[in-house]
Amino acid sequence: MAAKVELHVLDLYNRNPTSSDDRLFVRQAWIRFGQRAEALRWASESRLFVLAGVAPRFSKPTVRALESYGMWLTAVGRFEMPQIQVGGALGRRAYWRAQVGKGNPLYYRDTNVLAGDNGTRASTLTRSPTYETGFPIFYDAKADDLDTHGQLEWGVGLGARRVRPEPAHGLEVDALGWYFHRRLADSVTLRGTSDLGDLELLRGHGYPLPFAGRDKSEAGVNLAVRYARWRLDAQLVRQDIAKLVRRGFDAELSALFHLPGLFLVGETPVGNWIRPVVRVSIIDNLFDAPVTYPALSIDWDWRKYDVGLRLGVLRDVDLTVEYSRHDMIVPSVGTLHPYEFLVTLRVGLRQ
Repeated sequence: MAAKVELHVLDLYNRNPTSSDDRLFVRQAWIRFGQRAEALRWASESRLFVLAGVAPRFSKPTVRALESYGMWLTAVGRFEMPQIQVGGALGRRAYWRAQVGKGNPLYYRDTNVLAGDNGTRASTLTRSPTYETGFPIFYDAKADDLDTHGQLEWGVGLGARRVRPEPAHGLEVDALGWYFHRRLADSVTLRGTSDLGDLELLRGHGYPLPFAGRDKSEAGVNLAVRYARWRLDAQLVRQDIAKLVRRGFDAELSALFHLPGLFLVGETPVGNWIRPVVRVSIIDNLFDAPVTYPALSIDWDWRKYDVGLRLGVLRDVDLTVEYSRHDMIVPSVGTLHPYEFLVTLRVGLRQ
């Protein structure tokens, strides 16, 4: 049996709107009966496990070598959801997953670290939002209550793995194919904003997108590969939001180099490991938004390139430095190139 509770306080990276969303929220709270093996982790998995509570989709990649997110990791399944999840091993090499729960509401946010402030300005006479709106894309926002609005999201997956016990060397691979489906609600109230999610978001305050129906689905393949110090994590996705289709992928390549300690502070070595990272994200939208829609950037084709370095300073202390460049392909304008520079210090505490 395993259980986890994760509480976030003043988490600007995940608040949307950034200035007015909850300052305290439960990110995860679940209990699991049975063993579950994560991608590229040598562990025995039960023939059947059952998980209940607020937890990530089984399709969410478990490793992110940078503090920022790839565009698809933001767009699909970024936040946890109330659910019941089952799965298990199918022999030594294969496994299955299934889940049913409350689907996260459809909303939009900026692609950078901060989501921006959408729907926080009461009128054109009030002052501008603290963080402005940025260039938002559609994404699955966090669930704020247990109301399913009469609709449940379900998902299934089938995977195969080839993983070796440490310290064995060689090629290790984990591949997972998955599919999720739910029906969009007429509207969903979101904390901190006057905007409404799901179908009301697509209606665009009277200037709707060319959507049809209310079915929302995602199909994708996750691939995790490790060879010696190198690791590749990739996700290929096709999403259909009421006949508004987009597709693309995230791919992140990193390498782990162990260091003997660059120098000493007292008797403590500083600089234990270093991990350079390169990530590419692509979103192609197969629909066009009318020029009157409130957030025109939702139909722009997008390329995002991230490079970074994560340094293990001390035990449970690391420093991440990263740079992001965007290629936003804007119809009738050309390609814009906003960028972002981010430095993050993480400190873990042990008893």
